[in-house]
Amino acid sequence: MKLESGSDGITLAEVSKSFGSTRVLEDLDLVFPKGDFCTLLGPSGCGKTTLLRLIAGLENLDTGRIAFFGRDVSRLPVAQRNCSILFQSYALFPNLTVAANVGYGLRARGVPRAEAHKKVGDLLALVGLGGYEQRLPAQLSGGQQQRVALARALAVEPEVLLLDEPFSALDAQVRLHLRTEVRRLQKRLGVTTVMVTHDQDEALSVSDRIFLLLDGRVRQSGSPQEIYEHPVDAFAADFIGTANWLRGWHPCADGRFTKGDHSLRVATPEAVPEGPVALMVRPESFRIVKAGEESGEGLPAQIELIEYRGATERVVARIDGADADDGDGGEVQIDRAQSDEVIAVGDRVRLIPDPASIRIFSEQR
Repeated sequence: MKLESGSDGITLAEVSKSFGSTRVLEDLDLVFPKGDFCTLLGPSGCGKTTLLRLIAGLENLDTGRIAFFGRDVSRLPVAQRNCSILFQSYALFPNLTVAANVGYGLRARGVPRAEAHKKVGDLLALVGLGGYEQRLPAQLSGGQQQRVALARALAVEPEVLLLDEPFSALDAQVRLHLRTEVRRLQKRLGVTTVMVTHDQDEALSVSDRIFLLLDGRVRQSGSPQEIYEHPVDAFAADFIGTANWLRGWHPCADGRFTKGDHSLRVATPEAVPEGPVALMVRPESFRIVKAGEESGEGLPAQIELIEYRGATERVVARIDGADADDGDGGEVQIDRAQSDEVIAVGDRVRLIPDPASIRIFSEQR
């Protein structure tokens, strides 16, 4: 990929990185669009943190180039890249007040005292910490400390904001609230943001674009909806959300797929791989009807477990006649509203997947 002088956003061209004999990133060509919230997602060891550190300038490239909005920053030190980094550890100065922490970068840049004071006040108000100026980090909760770290990162008006697992150390409720606030603030300011996380729910909820990494390469990129609804392979399907796998199905001429006595209709433009295929269905794409109410349609099964989840419930059912080749022995997970027809453990049912939601993969996973 050529780095054009007018390129928008963050551009990576043929970026590679090794540590010793271990190749961590392999010839990456990526674009993070200007103003977008982009997330690097993947399992431990996939290279996402290394990639973030390369963008920040905390690690040196082996090969390739990185540009911010057409400006080549590949060999520039951190201080000259006009980016800010927010770590999961907060990295606040424990002996400095909240105001001093937020204003640290402004003082280092020689911003006049009165201007810095006003900016610190404005930023603390923006992150919901007005009136906390004179407190020390030890006097704050984890969520409040992360807000201070965010205000400090934004104080220098960076072109790029980098987030390294920023919410992983927080309690679940605080994490949910703060990630919503960060997303709202990011959109308001329009700062181009790249976040590293291993949390798929977090990635789906805040991102404009997700980059799914495995073994140093991007396996799929796109909007959260694109990746969730149209995974390019079985790894993407398994890593993002819950995937129910129905294995060993054969295509028929009428657009249906069969396995033994079972038959399913699949409405898809995708090319069908040769030989037996695996069908992937998301939990929310099943409809449950009592056995006999819709004769012949769907998969006959028995309800084995119902988990209460507030407005929804997770139902676990086992398909009749399943064998060892059927994923988890024919076990299927279904998400449904509490207002749907009442069912109970032990009920005989039929599971009817939405034909448009079924994805087809080769049996080779």
